[in-house]
Amino acid sequence: MSEATTQLRQLFDQVRSELDGHAGSQGQRAVGGLRSLADELRQMAASSSQQGIAGEAAHQAADRASSFADWLDGKQPGDVLDEVRSLARRRPGAFLLGAAAIGVLGGRMTRGLTAGGSGSSGHQVAGSSG
Repeated sequence: MSEATTQLRQLFDQVRSELDGHAGSQGQRAVGGLRSLADELRQMAASSSQQGIAGEAAHQAADRASSFADWLDGKQPGDVLDEVRSLARRRPGAFLLGAAAIGVLGGRMTRGLTAGGSGSSGHQVAGSSG
């Protein structure tokens, strides 16, 4: 029984180590994506012909994306999860609002990537005739 327990523990440790490695690499991809997004938003704000509200919003979004990437860089997935849980306990309204915003933005980005990647999605909008 002791040998089986030892083997199970070793298997568990190996799986856990692999999952931590995968989660860490995904975290680094997320940091890279956030930094790319921040750079694109800064370029958009700088090249905007109008330096009004849209340019300022793009600049602020770039700053927030960059600061979030800095915060996320080097954190372990468990640390991020602990922070999210803590935020949900301290400020449930802000947590729910943030989760909804992330869901909406993620859906729009996914839809945009899907529509942009396939060229023609095959969906047609029926127009009214008459």
